[in-house]
Amino acid sequence: MPYLPTSYSRLCPGERWYKGQRHYSGTYWSATMRDHVIYESRLELTRLLFADFDPAVRYIGAQPFLLKAELEGRACKHIPDYLLVTEQGPVVVDGP
Repeated sequence: MPYLPTSYSRLCPGERWYKGQRHYSGTYWSATMRDHVIYESRLELTRLLFADFDPAVRYIGAQPFLLKAELEGRACKHIPDYLLVTEQGPVVVDGP
């Protein structure tokens, strides 16, 4: 399994905090990564905790890549929440 530097998981540096914000973002110290991993909601934090405690997970990358597609003539973009590299292969984790 090739080593993926943790810096790949830092595509969105720093948290954006403001009074009255509706989301709950931050960083979590991951034992799997031996570094901080970002999250943008409590649901993402919960998924991150499950991944970190799963012994099959070897790598956790936050907001790992940008997906681009054209749907019905419109350009659409989306960044998934996490990329997990497991013993069985890569897994993309994304929420509603």
